[in-house]
Amino acid sequence: MGHLIIAGSGIKAGAHMTLETKSWIESADVVLYLAAEPVTEHQIRSLNQNTKSLFECYRDRENRFTAYRRMIDAALQAVEEYPLVCVVFYGHPGVFVYPSFRMMQEARRRGHLARMLPAISADSCLYADLEIDPARDGCQSFEATDFLVHDRQFDSRSLLILWQIGMLCDASFRASSYANEKMAILVDMLCRFYPKNHRVIVYEGAQFALCEPKIHYCELRNLTVAPISPGSTLVVLPARRESVKASRLKELGLTREDIMIEPELRSL
Repeated sequence: MGHLIIAGSGIKAGAHMTLETKSWIESADVVLYLAAEPVTEHQIRSLNQNTKSLFECYRDRENRFTAYRRMIDAALQAVEEYPLVCVVFYGHPGVFVYPSFRMMQEARRRGHLARMLPAISADSCLYADLEIDPARDGCQSFEATDFLVHDRQFDSRSLLILWQIGMLCDASFRASSYANEKMAILVDMLCRFYPKNHRVIVYEGAQFALCEPKIHYCELRNLTVAPISPGSTLVVLPARRESVKASRLKELGLTREDIMIEPELRSL
């Protein structure tokens, strides 16, 4: 019986990998990894001599799910051959990482042990860099293509985060850049719920310790010409503040003072 550990390297190279993840990498008989840049790759290789990159599973302009299947097969083969296998993904292994869950499911089905370790994810960086508290107005989070094609229901009074807008409606892997040809459709859809001049943010977390995150503010109608990369995230600020129902407060035995933010914080 083998043991499969699914871990994440965090967003910022060399700075976000947890002590728990490092310990498992060092202890593993083999480490499979998918790194976004060479610094993290070097860090992983310095912790374990027996490593293999999963990046070779990709083929240019091939459907990404075909590459994911290769990654899953590689992990399952490894856990059949080695007592302890550690698979490391960029960011958090459970956030927008389809192969990680299938690896664990299929490993368990074959009688192996499998677990996932927490890691710093893109949303953790987003809240800190943009100084946004997701609990203030509530937060809704969707993958951009899924949000568009399934016509997801959401509340414009709460924060809206759309991930992977740089790969909107493109299921292939591209070694270069993505075209973003469908961005106008997304803008038209959002304009049904927000004013065209509503402020949005195109965000991308910093990959390196000495670099700043990419933060671009623009009006919703100008999103089609905003600087967008494969790693960009769209943040749509709440349209208006939620009003408090007096009848609900009475029913719950609360006053406005019980739920209001302190005045000095409300103005931030």
